[in-house]
Formats: sequence, structure tokens, C-alpha cells
Amino acid sequence: MPCACGASTKPIKHWVIEELVIRKHGATKRHECFVQALSYVQEAIDNAGEKKPRSAIREWLLYAVLQLNDSILPHTVDEFIKQRHAANQGRIGL
Repeated sequence: MPCACGASTKPIKHWVIEELVIRKHGATKRHECFVQALSYVQEAIDNAGEKKPRSAIREWLLYAVLQLNDSILPHTVDEFIKQRHAANQGRIGL
């Protein structure tokens, strides 16, 4: 749609840039995880567009969610899967 801020009837793209600044010596593992997750979201945005496969967008967003999950939970998804697998083996008797 045309931009309301312009006199032209042609559509105009507006770019919004948001920067996250972290002190070099103040960055923690959690900050690095957050920055990596944002990087994955940026990759998803870069892969969005007409005639581009949606699977690439989903993949990058999944990476971002897993990255944030690993930061929030006390153990990684891989560790959780191993624990569940070990618990199921004991229950089933394998």
C-alpha cells in the first residue's frame, strides 16, 4: 500500500533498524545465546520473500527457538531427550 507519509501513490518501503549493544567485557553466555537467536531470526527474515521456500524460514526460526530454549532451561534439548530416552528404556525393559 502507498505510504501515508508520502505524496506519492507508489508503495514505499520503510526500513527500521534496531541495534542491540552489549559491552564487550560485560557479555555473558546468556547474552551470546540471545545474540545468536537474533542472528537466526535475521536469517529467517533474509529467507522470506516471494518464490522462496518456507521450509528455510521455519528452519531458521526453529534454530532461534532451540537457542532460546537452551538458554532458559537448566539443560539442553539434547540432554532432555537423552534423559527421556533412558527413562523410557528402564520402563519398557529394553
